[in-house]
Amino acid sequence: MNKKITILISSLVVIALLAVVSFWVVWDRGDNGGNINENQNNNENSNINENGLSNGEIDTSNWLTYENEEYGYSIKYPNDWNIREIPDTKTGARFTRDNCTALIDIGGATEFYINEPFDKYVKHAAPNEIENYESLNSLEKIITNSGAKGYITTWKGDRGISSEIVYFEAKKSGHYNNIKSIKVYYDSKSSNYCSKIILTMIKTFDYTD
Repeated sequence: MNKKITILISSLVVIALLAVVSFWVVWDRGDNGGNINENQNNNENSNINENGLSNGEIDTSNWLTYENEEYGYSIKYPNDWNIREIPDTKTGARFTRDNCTALIDIGGATEFYINEPFDKYVKHAAPNEIENYESLNSLEKIITNSGAKGYITTWKGDRGISSEIVYFEAKKSGHYNNIKSIKVYYDSKSSNYCSKIILTMIKTFDYTD
């Protein structure tokens, strides 16, 4: 019983820490509004599109790779960007250069949602994982170079429309037993340059196991 209580408390602490980090990244964008993704499906019963991300003219041959063995994923980033792994949990990393910022990290779900199919879970993931979210604003399916399926999302909240969060399903729970997602946060409104680089980074996402 004591072991179960300890695991539960640890899981709740992790979710709380991730919520704080997530809130800071997605709302630090300098405006108080946004538009639904232009590629959004016009079908009133669906706001999901399928799209393969494009590298454009960006050369990634000399990029470096961040690999997280504990949670079974990797992502590439430009070799002239700064990287800092999340110091306490080691669950992800922050990538920066000038005014460009991207963060990759895991997300934990409550017991009620842990077994829900991911394509359904992602439609209400943020309100369950991050504070001050109300509902889904847009959702777009993506496929990475390796064939990994993800979802680009934005969310409605008390500060307007959030920046984009890209969700991938977690394949390994690592140290915790409630890990549901791997997420990339970035400010899609910062500049075309930042968005193009970070979308190219997202295209390199892969599972290591």
